[in-house]
Amino acid sequence: MRIFSIILLLFISGCTTIGKPFSEAPKPTEGESIVYIFREYVGSGNFWVTNFLIDGKSVVSLYDKGYSWVHIAPG
Repeated sequence: MRIFSIILLLFISGCTTIGKPFSEAPKPTEGESIVYIFREYVGSGNFWVTNFLIDGKSVVSLYDKGYSWVHIAPG
């Protein structure tokens, strides 16, 4: 029973994901904007990635508490 408990504990602790700490994005070129994308904490043991799309094109995939940024041109 003890071995089962240890394996279960390792499995549960390995399933949580945390994104990297926040840092500012580099300055965009003239005419572009910065869009920050944050993913909130969804739940313990959540290991599914969330894909973010702009105009039907994938720009970033994030796990729990993840963030990213993208430079966007007008239009």
